[in-house]
Amino acid sequence: MRSTGKGGRWLCSVWTDLAAERQRESQLRAALEQIEQQQRGNELLRREISDRRCATPDSGLYRRSHFEDQLRREVDLSTREHREFAIVFIELDPPGDKLLALRRGRPGVV
Repeated sequence: MRSTGKGGRWLCSVWTDLAAERQRESQLRAALEQIEQQQRGNELLRREISDRRCATPDSGLYRRSHFEDQLRREVDLSTREHREFAIVFIELDPPGDKLLALRRGRPGVV
């Protein structure tokens, strides 16, 4: 505000319309969110593909090499952080005649 010598005052102001800029920023935020969502989806697919490579196609169980890699990582981590961990190893026998007969619904064959 500026005062003139005769008691009158002048007010000067400048207005700038920021609607276009705000709309562009909003569009950029939406595009960024869409890209981040696609990246999360791609990461999930990468993990799924990686898991499939570590598993056998017939059973879906992890291969022994994957188990050994994970075991090495855990041993290294345990050593670095001075903590203990436990391991449980279960060996499964292939299904025999008795189990196959039970699956077929013929319990008398057992």
